[in-house]
Amino acid sequence: MPLTFFPNAPAAPTDGGVNFTAQDGRKFVRCRVSCEALQDHCGLSSDQRAAARKAFDYNLMRIQQVAARKYADGQLEPDGSVLVKTSDM
Repeated sequence: MPLTFFPNAPAAPTDGGVNFTAQDGRKFVRCRVSCEALQDHCGLSSDQRAAARKAFDYNLMRIQQVAARKYADGQLEPDGSVLVKTSDM
């Protein structure tokens, strides 16, 4: 089943990137886009969490598309989450 993303779903900036959640049927899937990906492909120019959130919000559709593709292709982290890295963008 493809991932579903919800408008205005919470996203949590961290030191390593921005965490967000998707859903596969009834299963919630943890996702994260790395700071490196935000810097290299989404215009993030500082390590501040507020700036990371802005870059995430501005590039949300693109990030979600990459996360959905990785999930569909089975490219998951050992814990079952999806990590969007700079090489994925």
